[in-house]
Amino acid sequence: MQARRDINPGETIFSVPFDLFMTENTALKSRLKPIFEARPEIDRDDRLALHLICERALAQSGEDSFWACYLSLLPTEYSHTLFFSKEEMGFLQG
Repeated sequence: MQARRDINPGETIFSVPFDLFMTENTALKSRLKPIFEARPEIDRDDRLALHLICERALAQSGEDSFWACYLSLLPTEYSHTLFFSKEEMGFLQG
């Protein structure tokens, strides 16, 4: 992103409507709602993860998903130190 003019401190340069965020609340309103109601022990992070997985599967299968455009922008794989082996972590230490 590049500004064509100076931006004042505290000035809003863009905003995203809250209903365009994938959240625990959107998960609770999704087609997974009956599962979440039947299994209250599923925590909020897991509900959100399951919501993401479900919507991605719907989008990839061509079924209707409000989130399809957003999900198409997400990477299909990534690397994170959380999943590194001890050998890979050793490379980071030099």
